[in-house]
Amino acid sequence: MMRVALRLTPVRTTSQMPRVVRPATNGLHHFTRRACDPRRSVTRRPFQSTRSRVHIVANAAPDQSGISVGQEVVGAAPETAAVGRNVSWVEETESFLQQVGQEVTHSWTRKEGLLDHLDFTLSTSRPNNWRRSAVHMLSAMAVVVLISTIAKEKAMQVSLAGVVCAGSWVWEIGRRFSPTFDRIVFSLFGKIGLAGCFHAEEMRKVTSWTWFTCSLLFLALACNPPAQVAALAALGWTDPVAGIVGRSHGRTRLVGKKSLEGFLAGLVAGGAVALALLVGLQ
Repeated sequence: MMRVALRLTPVRTTSQMPRVVRPATNGLHHFTRRACDPRRSVTRRPFQSTRSRVHIVANAAPDQSGISVGQEVVGAAPETAAVGRNVSWVEETESFLQQVGQEVTHSWTRKEGLLDHLDFTLSTSRPNNWRRSAVHMLSAMAVVVLISTIAKEKAMQVSLAGVVCAGSWVWEIGRRFSPTFDRIVFSLFGKIGLAGCFHAEEMRKVTSWTWFTCSLLFLALACNPPAQVAALAALGWTDPVAGIVGRSHGRTRLVGKKSLEGFLAGLVAGGAVALALLVGLQ
């Protein structure tokens, strides 16, 4: 039986690769460039310096083994191309996890405190983001429906809110110590259409979503259902309406770049929605 082996040698571009191999390696390099860009990372990955060309070597000796990137080493390859791609995926996953560990270790050894990484300053005036406003309102209404139908018991409310809040803070803290982890999470947000909901300044600051989950945990712990509904209406509708009206028609300035017109519009909108929900749930 003829044995097939792989030999990897460094090349500069995928245009020098055989036509059969090029599509598979393009996908691998695309993942590498997007998720593991060395220009944005704390440390540079050794496997980022060069790309590799895969050579099919027939009739390899049975006792040869091992594959090494950038070296003329011939090894026994899997019998199918699918298995070979799985090996590449495993290697890329291991490299990604190793890179995240290096970034976390590097940040930890700089002797900086956690508060040095988290930015709690107030937001400045920002342009209208209709997708963000819609997600903000729909998220609050979804929580109202959840606590009115499924999560009626206090224990379930606290459990769900605690898990969501803890996950948000794990993400906030983790992305400060590992830029690679941050890019992976934001790429996942992009796949479900939520990447555009974040403002540019939230790349370095604590996001509004994290504060929203903290408020959910507080409401689950300290408030009864009517108060929860009223507070969620205020959370979901007051801020978006205030921002839209304030940016369009704000004339009287309050704190920072906030306007009196936006404040009053948000107050009226939040109060009206809260009243409508309370009457409807009765």
